[in-house]
Amino acid sequence: MTNSLIRVILFTGLFVFLFSCITTKTSLEKFTLYVNYTRLLKANSIPDSIFEMKNLKTLIIEGMDCPLVYNNDGNLVPTDEVDCWRLIAIDPNIRQLKGLERLSLPLNAITKIPEELGALKNLKVLDLTENPLTDIKNIGLASSIEELYLFSCGLRNLPLERSDLPNLKILGLSGNLFDRYEKERII
Repeated sequence: MTNSLIRVILFTGLFVFLFSCITTKTSLEKFTLYVNYTRLLKANSIPDSIFEMKNLKTLIIEGMDCPLVYNNDGNLVPTDEVDCWRLIAIDPNIRQLKGLERLSLPLNAITKIPEELGALKNLKVLDLTENPLTDIKNIGLASSIEELYLFSCGLRNLPLERSDLPNLKILGLSGNLFDRYEKERII
């Protein structure tokens, strides 16, 4: 599937869902695109079967728009609603997806970027929009990133320098809690 076709699919809202009809490891290895919603998965983690998709280029798992509250430290955290399905972490097994080019996990409850993200040498697009991120220092390990979307993540600072992401072309940060000095530093 070409990148332009993937973009058309994403922007028109036409999503491809993989269900339990996929049964063998061989068939999983053929997939290059996986798109799903946590409410359909009824899960708070990336399904283990994803890590068997050795040719996966695009992984999109959209969470649910659940209420967030500020904790005692002033960080946004998800409420403990029973029917709110959101990924709570990026599984360290993400490192197995060596060919991954696009990782999009918006509207989840991810707070930390794992070191294993650095193993994704082909990763060009990372979208963690509307995740209550508190520790993003490991994003710099994925130096191949060209597009980084961190809209409305409750960030107060960006612990990165331009040299950490030398290929970065697009940086989406609106909706965060940067003070005037941090905004000036980033720009």
